[in-house]
Amino acid sequence: MKTYEHIIWDWNGTLLNDVDLCVAIVNNLSTGQKYHEVTDV
Repeated sequence: MKTYEHIIWDWNGTLLNDVDLCVAIVNNLSTGQKYHEVTDV
């Protein structure tokens, strides 16, 4: 039986298409913290 070290599960099927949403979420979570806003992906 083949074993795997890592499995990436793309829940919604748009791993590459939801980058803008993920950046917005990270920036929202970073508000008020000492992190720089993500501006370029």
